[in-house]
Amino acid sequence: MRFSLLATLASLALSRAAIYGGFDDPWSFDLTQGSYNNWMHYIADGVSLASLTIPGTHNSMTVNIRDDLMQSQNTDLAQQLNGGIRYIDVSCMTMDNSLVVTHGDALTGYTFDYVLATLYQFLDRNPREAVILRIQKGNPLESSASLAANIRRSLNPGTELGNRAADRIFSRGGYNIDTIPTLGEVRGKVFILQDFDTSSGQFGLPWSSRLISYYHFKFGLKKLLKAKWLVVHSYFTLSLNNAEKLYVTDVTVSVGSRPITFAAGPHIDPGMNARLGKYFQKADPSPRSRFSWGSNKGYFGVIVMDFPGKSLVEQLLKFNKRYEVVPPGFPAPTRPGFSPNPAFPPAPNYGNPPAANYHGFPPSNAPPNYGAAYANGAAPNYGAGQPYGQPNPGAYPHPGAYPPAGNHRDPSSSNSQ
Repeated sequence: MRFSLLATLASLALSRAAIYGGFDDPWSFDLTQGSYNNWMHYIADGVSLASLTIPGTHNSMTVNIRDDLMQSQNTDLAQQLNGGIRYIDVSCMTMDNSLVVTHGDALTGYTFDYVLATLYQFLDRNPREAVILRIQKGNPLESSASLAANIRRSLNPGTELGNRAADRIFSRGGYNIDTIPTLGEVRGKVFILQDFDTSSGQFGLPWSSRLISYYHFKFGLKKLLKAKWLVVHSYFTLSLNNAEKLYVTDVTVSVGSRPITFAAGPHIDPGMNARLGKYFQKADPSPRSRFSWGSNKGYFGVIVMDFPGKSLVEQLLKFNKRYEVVPPGFPAPTRPGFSPNPAFPPAPNYGNPPAANYHGFPPSNAPPNYGAAYANGAAPNYGAGQPYGQPNPGAYPHPGAYPPAGNHRDPSSSNSQ
């Protein structure tokens, strides 16, 4: 009877599909319905990041882009973090001595400083969490030295944001990161994956490091859904065998197709998010399962997604339950938590507070306020030279010098993944 009831509840939960852009999919789009801002809270300090299953987003800052070949997310950065995402992917380029976040030749409407400020504020509120930040070069014609100089400007002391980097950016001193850090080492910090050419480990772990294993099978939708799923499935098996490497599996489209179609399905075939969700829903996360035999078994690593939904993130997070402990002085997790699952008992509720009000996140009255320039959807100023992109009406003679997000096409840059 209990199994039947849970199965019915699970079916009902997934039947309430989220709708976005004309697509109807129970595994996509409704990330804001989840409140997993502190799912790392009870995980033991000694657990390596490589041993966790970490939800991530691809081209994380594309919520405001209206080109459907470029938009990969329908939630903003703050909503993603509160919904359980802990891997953020950005591409940056220099514009008027400021770093802006791009996707291919489209501006996202955000600056790199805004990304850092939002991450810092999230970690202020959730100090036992950690965030992985992959930084790519957005303009292939820009020198890596130029990009590195502008990143350094955001991280070096001398501004309010730069002064915070020492506490919020993970470093072991010097340029030597020779193992994947444990969660205890990176709690309250941003762990940078440096995906551009510069001094090895200058800002974090080089993307080319032997400690990172990255999978992204590149081909278009007509061939891709079934074929890519078979290869992704095989790659997951590799991540189970080595907890010393950080496995990053990119399950997104890359060539010639709309990300939303690949994620949510072309109406006649399940999308990648549904394939992922159903696969993980059937997988046993218990320490006694076939996924955890042996003393050096990792789990699934980072799963990088387009348009992930609440139910999909929940299915990933359940694999981290085996590492939970209750630190002295912290209340035990309460039940129930995740959406009903017919195969396994309900996962714990991590004690999350009600979801924040995301309209104009961070709130304009919340100290420190790193994001006032973006409150209530205001467009950022890409070169004003003010801290955190604060508006400077006199910075440009022509207010329309920079078009709205998603409409800009810079012939000097090319599409990125």
